[in-house]
Amino acid sequence: MTTDSDSTWQYLQALGVRRPLVHAISGAVTAPFITDVLGALGARAAVTHDPAESGTLAMQADALLVNLGQPDPLRLAGGREAARAAHIAGTPWVLDPVLVHASARRREQVRKLLSLKPAVLKPNRAELVALSAPAAQATGQQRITDAHAATDALATSLGLVVLASGEQDIISDGARREVVAGGHAFMDALSGFGCALGAATAALLTVAKPFEAALTAARAFAEAGHRAASTMQGPGSFRIAFLDALWQLGEEGGA
Repeated sequence: MTTDSDSTWQYLQALGVRRPLVHAISGAVTAPFITDVLGALGARAAVTHDPAESGTLAMQADALLVNLGQPDPLRLAGGREAARAAHIAGTPWVLDPVLVHASARRREQVRKLLSLKPAVLKPNRAELVALSAPAAQATGQQRITDAHAATDALATSLGLVVLASGEQDIISDGARREVVAGGHAFMDALSGFGCALGAATAALLTVAKPFEAALTAARAFAEAGHRAASTMQGPGSFRIAFLDALWQLGEEGGA
C-alpha cells in the first residue's frame, strides 16, 4: 500500500474478519454501488428504507449510514426512524448531508438528524461551507473560507468527527486533523463514490473509533482509486477496478 500507517490495513483486515451488517439508507441511484463497496470490504449490507422496519433493522445492524441523496418522504421517514433507533441502541452511524446547501428542507432534516448523535458527518466541500456557517458565526466570523479550518470548527461545534471529502479528504475531530490526497478524478465525476465513502466509514466504525474509521476509509479509497487508475480503460472499467482494489487491500494484509 502507498498509504501510510500499518493501522490502515489492520482495520481493513479486521473488517473482513468481522463481516459486520451495515444498514445503508441512500438514494436508489447509488445504493447498488454502496452495496458492492461494502461487499468488497467484507461487510454485509441492508438497504431497506421503509420506516415500518428501518428502525428494527438499525437496531439489529452493527452500523448505519443515513444518506440524504434522495430525500423523498419515505426515505426521510425511514432515515429518521433508523437514526433514532441507532441512537437508542448505541449503534454507531454516519450522516451524509447530501446537498444540504440546496434547500431549507434539507437543512432542517440535517439539523434533526444531528440531534441523534451520528459518530461521523461526511460533507463534501459545498456542504461543508453550508454547515460550518453557524460555527463561523459563533466565533464572530462571517464565513470560514479555509476548508481545513471549517472542518475543525464544525467538528468542534458538533462534537463529532467530520470527514470532508474532496480532492483532498480532511478528517477532524476538532483536536486532531489528517489530510488524505490521492485517488482519481473519476471518483468525483462518477456517481456513488462519495456516498460509498460514507458507507465504508460506517462499516469501519465496527472495528475502529470514529476518527480512525474515517481516516482508514479515506486512505483506502485513495489507494483503491490510485490502483484502479493503473488498469482502467475508461469510467466503466475504473468502477470495476476500484471494487477489485478495495477487496485486494483487505486481502493482502498490508503487503
